[in-house]
Amino acid sequence: MKTFLAIDFGTTQTSVAMLKERSSQAPEVIEINDGQKIVKAIATALQLDDYKNITYFGAKALVKAEEAPEKTFQNFKVFIGKNTREYQLKTDQNTYSPDDLASLYLRKLRETIEEHYFNGTKLSDNQELTCIIGCPSDFNEVQKKTLKDIADKAGFPNPKLCDEPIGVIYFNHFFGELKLKPSQNVLVYDFGGGTTDVAIAKVVVSENGKIEPSVLSVSGLPNLGGRNFDEAIADYYMKENNYDLKNISVKDKLHDQWVINLAARQAKEDLSSKSSVEKIINRLKVINGQRPNKLLLSREKFNEICAPLISQFAEPIYNAMTEAGLSDNDIDVVILAGGSSAMPHVQESMRKIFSSAKTKILVSSGIETIAQGLAVYRRNKALGLKARDGFFDVSGDKAKKTNNDKYNREPRFMKSVEKLGIKAKEDGGGVEPPPPQYRKDRKIPLWVIVSFITLIIIFVMIYSSMQGEITSLQNQLAQAKGQQQSWWALLWDKIVFWD
Repeated sequence: MKTFLAIDFGTTQTSVAMLKERSSQAPEVIEINDGQKIVKAIATALQLDDYKNITYFGAKALVKAEEAPEKTFQNFKVFIGKNTREYQLKTDQNTYSPDDLASLYLRKLRETIEEHYFNGTKLSDNQELTCIIGCPSDFNEVQKKTLKDIADKAGFPNPKLCDEPIGVIYFNHFFGELKLKPSQNVLVYDFGGGTTDVAIAKVVVSENGKIEPSVLSVSGLPNLGGRNFDEAIADYYMKENNYDLKNISVKDKLHDQWVINLAARQAKEDLSSKSSVEKIINRLKVINGQRPNKLLLSREKFNEICAPLISQFAEPIYNAMTEAGLSDNDIDVVILAGGSSAMPHVQESMRKIFSSAKTKILVSSGIETIAQGLAVYRRNKALGLKARDGFFDVSGDKAKKTNNDKYNREPRFMKSVEKLGIKAKEDGGGVEPPPPQYRKDRKIPLWVIVSFITLIIIFVMIYSSMQGEITSLQNQLAQAKGQQQSWWALLWDKIVFWD
């Protein structure tokens, strides 16, 4: 059976999803041990030793960054395909290109998946496995080819590429609230940890029921992502407390920047649900006469600090609409994706830009949603499946609607299929409706009542006919006991020579 493995290789976080050929469930999100805990999305970061071996991977690398900041790397995915000297990263012993780091990271990711999900068996040994990797829509052909070659070199079999906005559209159609019309314009605003990517796609449902999205235009800002907000908060903290990083060693400087940026990122994330936050910052190398170790930040102050960044939100949107020859009134649906889209001002900015009641704004929550959408896209494209508003049935080469329309409702896999009481059939042929609930007013069939009464009558007749024999046996057992005769021998004779 074919298996489709989808990788959302992000600038700051990476997630993986897997889908079987005949599965009628949502793609399984592969949970990975990042050295700290089991997570659905692992940090795109690694720490290397002097021999180019990975010492720490994922969040563990970020935690350990303060011990060896010069050997800890992240944000390298943005520069794939750019291997000139200006993009190379150096340590005391080695020099790395973005492609080198991406290859090391994906190889470690592949080894982790093999260990925890395939019992140590190499992915390349599975002839039925196909991998699909998401890439930003603004990647040029050189970058796309480089990414594909890196994935192949890292050990992912049969790697295919797909624009990340396509994965967003597929996820929100099958598992979200995106209801496809015969033709509509969908704008995907992917605000991630490292970059902002905007793509406008014309989504058409063909006569045979297949989704045919085509990207009309792309735009983006390579220096507008969650990490830029982290850096703005960190700069504010250091200026407010007169931190001077000029007169310390490079290693100590990198150490303090890692520690302060980590606290800034945590504060930013907490402000998504709180009006103010307080973070304790310890283990700094800088020594000043007065060194407060608290970062106090309100949402109002955050908006003030990050105002220059927030003002850039609209730029890639208008650039993409201009390139596509569209206005804001031509956009039917806006989908917010990416981990940083959870920040309140992102959604507020979208509502200001798309104020028309016609435009529907959806938020694709969950960092793993793009990987799930990519898995469905690749499976449906490989098998020629159709798009539907309800559950998708993969009992054959073509999708077909479940016969029982009562259970063919809009999927909400955020709640999980199990909570809806629906399970996959063992042969993979669609879904089974939940079992009927017991009702107090349900009538007992007449044949059940008659059968029960008949069995009672037969039991009474058999018992009555044997009453005499049972009494006689009881008397003989009593005599045997009085005559010291073996009662079990008597009982055995009675059973064997029963008359």
